[in-house]
Parts: sequence; structure tokens; C-alpha cells
Amino acid sequence: MKCEICGEVKTNSTEVITDNKGTTCYCPNCMVDAYIGGKLDFENNPEFIDDITGEHGAVKYERGDEQYVLEKETMLRLIGYNLDPDEYFALVDKYGNEQFMLHDDFYDEFDGGAIQPLDDQYDDDYDDYDDDEYDDEQEED
Repeated sequence: MKCEICGEVKTNSTEVITDNKGTTCYCPNCMVDAYIGGKLDFENNPEFIDDITGEHGAVKYERGDEQYVLEKETMLRLIGYNLDPDEYFALVDKYGNEQFMLHDDFYDEFDGGAIQPLDDQYDDDYDDYDDDEYDDEQEED
């Protein structure tokens, strides 16, 4: 499948989002960049049933053998490794914690807390990051 952003063709690591607007494919790096840049704009599909609430109106996420159907705000938290504990445990109960997106590298398996949320790894100036400024700082050290 071809990444919507960079155009690379990936066979085994593509992340696919299906919402009310259609299906979009991302490579993992572009998915993270789009998440951090606030460029993921999902629209709930009324035909999809949320894995947690059982209500109509959700977005489908597929990565390899994993598939989740969640309301768009919960989906954004899943992609950002920032589910709240109740959401985490509901998905673990349904799919187990051996799934990549629910792995114990991202969540504390005892309290369900997010360990590495993407929001905490990048500051608000992510899009304005200046590589030259970073290089200058490194040379000063």
C-alpha cells in the first residue's frame, strides 16, 4: 500500500484509517508526523460500531493483524499512545496486551497509565523546529 503523505510503498508496516471520508494509508513515520502536527482529521462513520462503547459512529484503524474501531477522539489517543486507563483496559480485555498499540512499552499493564504518549515527546514548536539552530547549539557544546 502507498503512503498518502510520502508516497512510499510499504507491504507490511502500513497503517490504514477508514472513516466516513474513505480509506487513507500511512507509513508509520508519516502517521506519527501527521499526529504530532495535528493533521489527522477523522470523521466518524455511522456504520462502524465502537469497540469500547458499542455505539455507532467510529473510525477503523488497521496495522498488520491489528484492527480497532473507535470513536475519533479515542482513536487519536490510541495513535498517540495516550489512552486513558479505562480505554486501555477495555481494549486489553478485548484484544490482549500483546498487540503493538497496547504493548507494555506504551502503557503500564497494572494501572493502565500511558508511559510514552507522543504529546509528551514533542513540544508545541514541532512544526517550527529549525535544524540549523540545533546544529549551531551542538557546535557550541
